Amino acid sequence: LQEQRMMKHIRETVSPFGFWKLPIRRPVSSAVSSTYGRRRILNGIPKSPHAGIDFRAAMGTPVIAALTGRVVATKDLYYSGLTVCVDSGQGILSYYYHLSEFNVREGQLVEQGSVLAKSGMSGRSTGPHLHFGLSLLGQYVDADSLFEANPSDMLKNTKMVPIDDSREERMPDARDNVVFVFVRNRVLLFDGWRPCPVDPAGEGTI
Repeated sequence: LQEQRMMKHIRETVSPFGFWKLPIRRPVSSAVSSTYGRRRILNGIPKSPHAGIDFRAAMGTPVIAALTGRVVATKDLYYSGLTVCVDSGQGILSYYYHLSEFNVREGQLVEQGSVLAKSGMSGRSTGPHLHFGLSLLGQYVDADSLFEANPSDMLKNTKMVPIDDSREERMPDARDNVVFVFVRNRVLLFDGWRPCPVDPAGEGTI
């Protein structure tokens, strides 16, 4: 429970800096073994949707930073094993699970493409692989389309919504299948991002 609270706090962080840019880098060059949003069935019971992307990765494969940012966690956790979390600012964080070795320390600024760690099978894992996750404003999102994305493509499906602090109008959230990003006194709504529901324990399936 303490680990879940810690990860929830990290996921909901909205730092004022903005290191991120599109497209993001693949953390490893190997094939995907499990896609985002996939729902596993265990003993006939549907489990929480997969909150990231699993990549095939032999033990010791270098894992690179998908985005520039500051390392906010290098932890050994029960489910995700050796874990690195990188804060790229403005509510964007990336997660690297089941590692075998850290190459960075907490507080370190890392550039996109720099080596963060080596892949492994630590934590609750049945074999060597890398789980990569991405969250925006506290919600896990599907990173797959962002490996090839560029800002002009994203802006084609974007609309601006003025913010009126005097009105108590509900802002869009993950349930609307959009992601909203604050830009001064306006909100950018990006259509097509797929947020992942978070289970009551505070985490999606890893």
